[in-house]
Amino acid sequence: MDENAKTIKCWHCGGEMSVAQQMIGTQVRCPHCETTVPVPGELFGAPLAKAEYVVDGGRRLRKSPAGAAILNFFFWGGGYVYLGRMWGLLILIPFCILTGVQCMASLDSGPPKFNLAEVVFWNIPGVAMAWHAYNMAQECE
Repeated sequence: MDENAKTIKCWHCGGEMSVAQQMIGTQVRCPHCETTVPVPGELFGAPLAKAEYVVDGGRRLRKSPAGAAILNFFFWGGGYVYLGRMWGLLILIPFCILTGVQCMASLDSGPPKFNLAEVVFWNIPGVAMAWHAYNMAQECE
């Protein structure tokens, strides 16, 4: 075994394999189960990778709290996805499907009727999710 080699375990079967430092960032095939396993740089002392904000001309860019709130108000769950919370898709996808079905159903019933009580009732969840997404974006700063 090479003196610079390290031992890693397969994430699938737990089998051990030896990898060289030159293999950092590549995929190796496990000799026990044939699954591909990534070789992390941390194994050889590299610092953990961190998600950083994109820097534009010396200033940090961040997600807009107002943008997240507006998205969540009009497209329930969209603000969460904008903030990188993919669980927001569990809200956004059914919302889009149900909104599409409602729009298709309203095409057959003639012109839309304005009902203030319905508008207020259906906007309560949107307001609550907008406020929540706004606060989530503020915490990310």
